[in-house]
Amino acid sequence: MNKLCKAIFSDEKIGPEKVMISPTDRCNLECKICWRHAKHSKHGELGLREIKQILKDCKELGTRTVDLTGGGEAFFRKDIFQILEMVKDHDFIGTLTSNGTLLNRKKIEKFVKIGWDDLSFSLDSHDPEVNDYIRGESVFQRVIETINNFKKTKKRFKTDHPFLRITTVINRLNYMSLDKIVELANNLGIEAINFSTLVEFETNKEFWMREVNEKDLKNSLEKALKKSKELRIYTNLDSIIKFGVLEHEKPKFCFAPWLMAFINASGEIMVCCTLASLYTNIIGDIKNSSFKDIWFGENMEEFRERVKEKKLPKECEKCIPEFTDTFNKYYDGMRC
Repeated sequence: MNKLCKAIFSDEKIGPEKVMISPTDRCNLECKICWRHAKHSKHGELGLREIKQILKDCKELGTRTVDLTGGGEAFFRKDIFQILEMVKDHDFIGTLTSNGTLLNRKKIEKFVKIGWDDLSFSLDSHDPEVNDYIRGESVFQRVIETINNFKKTKKRFKTDHPFLRITTVINRLNYMSLDKIVELANNLGIEAINFSTLVEFETNKEFWMREVNEKDLKNSLEKALKKSKELRIYTNLDSIIKFGVLEHEKPKFCFAPWLMAFINASGEIMVCCTLASLYTNIIGDIKNSSFKDIWFGENMEEFRERVKEKKLPKECEKCIPEFTDTFNKYYDGMRC
């Protein structure tokens, strides 16, 4: 915290703890809640050489975690294993989110051998019919098979890596049965679930949460939280209960410009995944400057100054509840 305080109030230069990189905007699925129905990438993808340079910069900046997330399905890229190996060759903590449908046993074995740290699978319901309505035919069963194959492979290689999670988007079709997703995770031997709030686009309007009964939603969230504690499954439901699934008060202070960055598939850099999802506040482009130069560059410094003046973008009302909760705790605990 002292290091962070000095960076904010004494303009001491520090690198991001976490960098999120979207390997691709392409995907083998057409999930009804996805942003890809609302907009499409027009600028191609970062090449291996560009990603290698980003990772080199991150290493020099002291970054600890590289998160391959956002955009499309990472395993749609034919060279994804080269990217995974580059991340681990630099000794980063590697995290990744996948729809879990493109991983056969051979790829799972290769993935486990790399020593990747953390892997999340997207599942939106304990009910195969509901999940597959959102994500596509037979997706539920394919994901379950992938999870079970990972467990068998980890056991065979006598390793705890990767740590397996489920990621669930709270929406109008599943919000009343979140406790059942917790039970499913327990049955699968999954120890953590990340519940995320829906990013709203006109294309996913049937899943919006704006007209649901608030009392029913609160009861469902609390029921799922209680179940997760009984089963000792980690979730972020505390933060969602505190801040809700829609717009909420902005964080007391946003630490994101000092702690993280999001690089989309085309190489554009934004401060966090919330602004990236809403495609606002682009700080720079990897095709024009190095990540290191952009991180310490004029646009990022201007953004940091606005944050210090508490002039946060309107979009920050949609900040991920877990981020808002964490940032508020940081702010309350600061002794700078």
